[in-house]
Amino acid sequence: MALAAAAAALATATVSTVTSTPVSAAPAKDWLHVQGNQIVDEDGNPVWLTGANWFGFNASERVFHGLWSANITEVTKSMADRGINLVRIPISTQLLLEWRAGQTVAAPNVNTFANPELAGKNNLQIFDYFLQLSEQYGIKVMLDLHSAEADNSGHIHPVWYKGTVTPEQFYVGWEWVTERYKNNDTIIAMDIKNEPHGTPNQPPRAKWDNTTDQDNWKHACETASKRILAINPNVLVLCEGIEVYPREGRPGTRPTPTRT
Repeated sequence: MALAAAAAALATATVSTVTSTPVSAAPAKDWLHVQGNQIVDEDGNPVWLTGANWFGFNASERVFHGLWSANITEVTKSMADRGINLVRIPISTQLLLEWRAGQTVAAPNVNTFANPELAGKNNLQIFDYFLQLSEQYGIKVMLDLHSAEADNSGHIHPVWYKGTVTPEQFYVGWEWVTERYKNNDTIIAMDIKNEPHGTPNQPPRAKWDNTTDQDNWKHACETASKRILAINPNVLVLCEGIEVYPREGRPGTRPTPTRT
């Protein structure tokens, strides 16, 4: 859930050139990996992750929601104080492609009276600043590709491509952000796509089979995972399930399919 209520009105975004540099991780690496059915640290010790979502970078504002009144440092510290050690940050492919092209929101919807530390920062610099705060307070980050377009309701669209955002651009966006932060062990996980869904009688939909069709989520998730791990083999990759999954002896294409 979002950490703050939605704003009553949205500010108009302006575009500027990216001037921030990737945040460097601490010298001692702290990647996590899977061992059997457990997530463990570099020394093989089991890790318990307690998480929260912070919406905004996936939406039209292209920055954390709530910064119109809440202070980013206080919010981050309050999460750590409550035992939260993982924050899932929803993003959009459109946002990643904009950042990749050197386009940022120069004056995001941020109250600089409440956030003097963010004065003069564009939305990518704010994202990087949050990574610094997360490292300071012992919080890890999971990126979640929430939607193709920067849209507050983008999660309603069932698949990972839409409009001018193609399946290939979906992969390119993931490759760019993975490359940028491949040495920063604050970002420990990539959630390839939030809730791919849809039913056979209501295209577009996410399906699961052995084809290379553009709406085959199995193929898309495997492809994205391979391209991410080729850049950073240390990061965790999550592949969410779909709404309708084919079951043996049950037709997966009928109008009222079997749900799992």
